[in-house]
Amino acid sequence: FRFTKEDNATARRLFEEAIVLDPEYAFVYVMLGWTYYMDARYGWVDSRAESFKVAGKYAQKGMELNDTLDNSYLLMGSVYFLQGQHEEGIAEVERAIALNPNGANNYNGLAGMVGALGRWDESIQLSKKALRLRPVAPAHYYHWLGRAYFMTGQYEEAIATLKKILKNKPNYLHAHAVLAACYSSLDRHAEAAAAAGEVLR
Repeated sequence: FRFTKEDNATARRLFEEAIVLDPEYAFVYVMLGWTYYMDARYGWVDSRAESFKVAGKYAQKGMELNDTLDNSYLLMGSVYFLQGQHEEGIAEVERAIALNPNGANNYNGLAGMVGALGRWDESIQLSKKALRLRPVAPAHYYHWLGRAYFMTGQYEEAIATLKKILKNKPNYLHAHAVLAACYSSLDRHAEAAAAAGEVLR
């Protein structure tokens, strides 16, 4: 969850070691799949298509070992969605929610998806639900909420939300980018320039 190429590679190695120790542990296969998803999402590989394919394979493996594990469906939905199969992606995440109605990750993932489709008010509500379920949340939980606030013109709310990310993750690129847009929209040009400078840094 540091979202760097190096940390992702370290995580993959550790998950592979865990599989050797317990080859029937469904959760580890799914987490291994997430490392391939991250490679594709952030462009850390030559073939995004191949990484998505491997991520999907590990999601399926998780389902085979434990068909009630919601994280498998969240991963599969995320793979579908970034490959442009939006309806299939959302359907898989909705399956994850049905399996685990208290799974904050599922609502957070769905918030990102519906936001990407322009359903901003729905994205806000899903993000807030994820944060209610996981009040001590990782920084990326605030990503979709900040973006949705910006897209609905709620700039002050967006700024406050994005600053929560930067408090613990000062190098979180997207937070700086959306902050720059918020400040620019409010004609706070010096702050916009500073945030843009952080993006370039």
